[in-house]
Amino acid sequence: MRTMRVEEARCKEEYNVHLYYYLRIDINR
Repeated sequence: MRTMRVEEARCKEEYNVHLYYYLRIDINR
């Protein structure tokens, strides 16, 4: 259960980073 939680957090972090970069690119357009 602990490892699953860590993986989930990592996935969420990656998702947030991708979203951040996507928004940045959208603004720079």
